[in-house]
Amino acid sequence: MTGSDVIVIGFNTMDLVFTGREALRPDHKVYADSLTQHAGGQGSNVAVDLAGLGLAVHYLGMFGDDAWGEQVRASMTDAGISVEGSVTVPDCPNHVAVVAVATTSGTRSIVMCKDPRLTAGADLVPADALRRTRAFYTDGHEFEASVAAAELARSLGVRVFADLEVAREDAARLLAHVDELAAPLEVIRTLAGTDDEAKALAYVRALGPAVVVATKGAEGCAGLDEQGRHFTVAAFPAEVADSTGAGDAFHAGFLAARLRGADVREAAAWGNRAGAVKCGHPGPRVPLAAMARLREEMEGPAA
Repeated sequence: MTGSDVIVIGFNTMDLVFTGREALRPDHKVYADSLTQHAGGQGSNVAVDLAGLGLAVHYLGMFGDDAWGEQVRASMTDAGISVEGSVTVPDCPNHVAVVAVATTSGTRSIVMCKDPRLTAGADLVPADALRRTRAFYTDGHEFEASVAAAELARSLGVRVFADLEVAREDAARLLAHVDELAAPLEVIRTLAGTDDEAKALAYVRALGPAVVVATKGAEGCAGLDEQGRHFTVAAFPAEVADSTGAGDAFHAGFLAARLRGADVREAAAWGNRAGAVKCGHPGPRVPLAAMARLREEMEGPAA
């Protein structure tokens, strides 16, 4: 097993994307203008975006053994990502998401279906792989596997980065082993039980992460750095074609910048830029050519 810059675990999905002028509404029929199919999923998106930024990525996750599972796996290996150690579940459909994008606003609604057999076990990430990497990232969804791997990574001196899309009651089990958390502000507020942004950030930081970043979409992001100092970073201007995967692109830009030595505020700015680039493209991932251009900027004098 070769080494990597980042080990990523989390969801992979086949995304069926409907686009139309109207957003979904309860008890209302909406007609789509187009239907496209994309490999996606939070963890998988971050992995591919990180590879586009020039990092050696090892993805570990659960695949169905159907045609969609094969396509999602191929989308990662084609991007140069190792999937060694990932599990393919026999006679099981891959995780699927149906995404409805309103083209007038770029907003989207998502319905997902995941067979329970695709839930990763706590032993998904082997110690040998963690010994050969610089960082570990989880999208927070494969929770038991994430907790076990994060705890092991920390014990080995590997930096742990995480997202939390859902404010789980037991989130503290994971956060105790996380170095840097970036999550939606609404999740951070829910975890803290307060709408006060500063208090919410401080509460979550006290659970373990030295760095906490709250993503706020078009409002940019805010957070606390390693010294507990508050910062805000404005959003990067974007023409929104599809916001799906923008948060995943933020994580890739942030993590890549951190591994290249950027401070937290600068890394958050790169995350905002990556998210803005994603919003300008349909589908859940930044096209590799667009991410390669961002990589050149990140590695250049401006970075």
